[in-house]
Amino acid sequence: TVHHLLNCALLAYAPYVITYKSTSLDENKMFGACVIATFCYVATQLAKMILVATFLGNFDHEGSTLTQEAFLFFAHSSDVIGIQFALQKVKKDTKSKTLAVGLGWACSDAIFTCALPIAFAANGIEFKWATIYMCVDVNVRFLRIMTLTALTWMTTTAMKTGSGGVPLLSFLLVALMAQPNLINLLRFHFRMAEVPVLAVSICMAISLAMWVRWLFHARAARPKLS
Repeated sequence: TVHHLLNCALLAYAPYVITYKSTSLDENKMFGACVIATFCYVATQLAKMILVATFLGNFDHEGSTLTQEAFLFFAHSSDVIGIQFALQKVKKDTKSKTLAVGLGWACSDAIFTCALPIAFAANGIEFKWATIYMCVDVNVRFLRIMTLTALTWMTTTAMKTGSGGVPLLSFLLVALMAQPNLINLLRFHFRMAEVPVLAVSICMAISLAMWVRWLFHARAARPKLS
């Protein structure tokens, strides 16, 4: 049991440590920026919880309506505001602060939303593939949040400077924000099995991440956007 728990913890959280140690974050002492992102994450999630509790009450994905899912989408969109606030508070170069804020936000999300479910599931007597799927999903969320952070910076910067590309960036931002809603739709309304759902989630995350990565490096290289 302990061995299985350790393996699950490594599968879920080792990528965060590897990312911090293998990039410029460790060299540039960007841990403080990750902490700032953590505080912004907590504040944003509290605001979202209040919104959902106030307007949706006892929300259940299985019996949700299109209107409820739409409201949930707009509630989750507050992540963009929180991430942008964190980016403004970190005074570093574009690539470093985007990486630090994304890592801090994603790590906070993984700890606060996934740590206890993974711990309880991995401590079970019998081995369950659902625990492995949960750990893999943590990495998918990591990739999605890093992509969301880069998209947030690009979109807000393009709007401020008038550098163009706002419609495309806005479309990508909406598509990325809608990903959790689509996954919930497949899982709870279409009753799709966990493996196909996870496969769809991975494909969406990788496709958007590759597109955004190319756009980010192209825009971050411009002196006026740094």
